[in-house]
Amino acid sequence: MDPLGSLIKVEIGEVWPDEARDFTPWLARPENLAILSEELGLDISLLSAEIKTEASVGKFRVDILAKESTSGDKIIIENQTKETDHDHLGKLITYAAGHNAKYLVWIVKNVREEHKRAVAWLNENLGEDICVFLVKIEIWQIGTSDRAPKFEIISERNNWASTVKKETSDAALTETRLKQLDFWEQFSEYAKSKDSGVNPHKPSPQGWTDLSIGTSLCYVALSTNSQKNRLTCDLYIPRNKLLCELLKEREIEICELIDPYIEWFEASVASGFRIPHEVEDVFDESKYQNYFDWYLENAKKIKETIIPMIEDFQNL
Repeated sequence: MDPLGSLIKVEIGEVWPDEARDFTPWLARPENLAILSEELGLDISLLSAEIKTEASVGKFRVDILAKESTSGDKIIIENQTKETDHDHLGKLITYAAGHNAKYLVWIVKNVREEHKRAVAWLNENLGEDICVFLVKIEIWQIGTSDRAPKFEIISERNNWASTVKKETSDAALTETRLKQLDFWEQFSEYAKSKDSGVNPHKPSPQGWTDLSIGTSLCYVALSTNSQKNRLTCDLYIPRNKLLCELLKEREIEICELIDPYIEWFEASVASGFRIPHEVEDVFDESKYQNYFDWYLENAKKIKETIIPMIEDFQNL
């Protein structure tokens, strides 16, 4: 057996001496935001037009203002390459209010217990559509290898707990919605365990979820229909009818590589295609692994087929 190396923790200041001049510009690069996206389970938009560093809120400036690409919800990212303090927590809340953000991300070097409790309290008491992430950033290397960043979520909203809590005051939270939440939570854990190459979003009590596939132009949408007992795996293009038309021109190739029975759809804004799959009972837990494998297999086919086509179109 070959000898194993030892992980060495690198001091943050050696890599980013200054938070504003070094760390924030580094994080704002698409490839680095992608690492953060994967850890948070969000699809942070990588379009340069939608990402701003030092965005203004009165006389203050947000470190990074971004968007969640599928919903368009704003994301505030506040960086602190030192230990958490009241000043940065206050700024995070001020910036979120100024931009009406749904996601608040506080990236820090070290976490004080009182601030961890404060973030937990915010997640328990803010509206259910708002989520606060407290994230620790570290740098590691093995021997003389390249240094690598590591994001670790210290505190975030507990989707299940917040949803069950809401049940006491919201009659709309039906048994079906709780089953949907449990279904997507199990799917998310399964996808992560399989190192599937797709990035599940945070589970919600609804009949669909989204997967990031490495482009802001489209994504994979998975759905369950408990009335028709039908699963679908869609390529969803939010706002680009031209891209959909260009893909249709390669329909024969797409059908050969993905599925011969894809169904194209076009709404007022969105467009794309879907792969249907009829089942006996979408909430039969004994079949969940089969369902999840079907989702991941088709999501992988879509990603491996469509991404090169998008790159071809962008190079025209």
